Amino acid sequence: MNDFSGGRQPFDDDYFTLGAPVGPDQPNRREDVIKVETLLGNSGHLDLTKTDGPLGLWGERPEKAVKDYQSDQGLKIDGLLNPNGPTIGSLRQNTGGLMGDATPPTPAQVDDHHDRLRMGEPGLLNLRPARLSLPKPGQPLELDEQSQAFNADSADVLTRTNTNGDLGRIYANYVKEAGPDAHPTIYDLAEQINVTSGRDRADAVLHDIVKQLPSDHAKALLGGDPPSPRPLGVLADQLPDDDKAPLFRDLALTTFPPAPQPAPPQGPTPTGGEDPDPAPKPRPIPKPQPPEPPPEPPKPNPPPNPGPEPKSTPNDPNGPDVSADPPKKDGPCGHLAITLENARLHYERVSESTHTVWDNANRLSDQLQAKIAERDAALNSALGDAAGKCAVGAATGGRVPGPWPVKLTAAILGCLRKNIDPDKIHQLQDISRLSVEAGQIERELKDALRTKDQADNELKEASSEMEEAQRAFSQAGCDSRETELK
Repeated sequence: MNDFSGGRQPFDDDYFTLGAPVGPDQPNRREDVIKVETLLGNSGHLDLTKTDGPLGLWGERPEKAVKDYQSDQGLKIDGLLNPNGPTIGSLRQNTGGLMGDATPPTPAQVDDHHDRLRMGEPGLLNLRPARLSLPKPGQPLELDEQSQAFNADSADVLTRTNTNGDLGRIYANYVKEAGPDAHPTIYDLAEQINVTSGRDRADAVLHDIVKQLPSDHAKALLGGDPPSPRPLGVLADQLPDDDKAPLFRDLALTTFPPAPQPAPPQGPTPTGGEDPDPAPKPRPIPKPQPPEPPPEPPKPNPPPNPGPEPKSTPNDPNGPDVSADPPKKDGPCGHLAITLENARLHYERVSESTHTVWDNANRLSDQLQAKIAERDAALNSALGDAAGKCAVGAATGGRVPGPWPVKLTAAILGCLRKNIDPDKIHQLQDISRLSVEAGQIERELKDALRTKDQADNELKEASSEMEEAQRAFSQAGCDSRETELK
């Protein structure tokens, strides 16, 4: 893809120095948009994994991310970033330590990165967080079949999309509630994802779980402090190589923070002696939070059904006091919930891709109009009356006045050479060059519009799959309170 930004400037080597404003109806230099996308990705307001890194294209997604960031920081919500303005200054304050001395990639490097990914080769930009390592338990894993099946379903969902949906929260809640009993399940999940989708995907899922844990639980799960953050969207060769960190390392499982225990009763025992069993009884593991829409991972001993959260009954002393009908068809609901979550995540991925395609088509259309306007202005300025004569005579056969075509035909160029001022004949070369560039953009736009039609069809199919999964979930009598299609 061609770069029409006018050349790289010295300030393009700094993530926090913009060459021109970025935002609605602004110049939106690709170099500047790449910086903004990367900074918002590392502030947590733009998911760079959905687009495989920054694109350098201004559109609906980055504008929404800017406004979300401005809202969170108490700034004026206008989607605008001015050089040295309050929004870019706030991003420097919040992400400067993470970005360090990294140099932004050029638009050519960003395009090369995406071209490599399309060909199945490693890209140039970092798309993964820091490597995480789990302590390998001293004893072999002993997961029940239900837990293994649940993890297999979750791994299948996570393999089909770059987004995690609500599964990270579900597993994080399980870790907080089950303590060390959850470790084998997380171990097995990471191992399955590593086998089916690779190390990068396994690390991304683990990070999603760890970031939702209290620091003491996160440290206990990892067997130590988490590694330093790794910025996303920057050139990978500018970052330390942590590929040697194993996913599983031989280390004794760190003890989880103990759960609060009830105080032992005071006074003598019925026999008048010491309590023969002074150890407090284990606290029952709390019930999992309701899934949105996938189920909670089953507890190792005993594992609950993988369906939506069971509702309490009068005979359940550990559950919340909720008056509701008992759950229906718990068995199939767990798998239907996973299927529904899978369909929803697939729809979100296709929707994001479709919006990117739309943004690209709109950008090319604007570029084409701007290039044609630049060429026509050069024609009219250099040729004067001859320009109008050739445009009418050669482009419309002399019948009615008409605009210049995108491609200057041999007849038009011949007419121009005959009628142009001899002192300005050298300008024909620049005019021809501008016409060729306009033709290149026009071809790219036609390809983009064909891709847009394909993306629209894929989005319709994904929407139908999601609606079908929702109908199956509802018809099975599953709890649909928190499974509204988004």
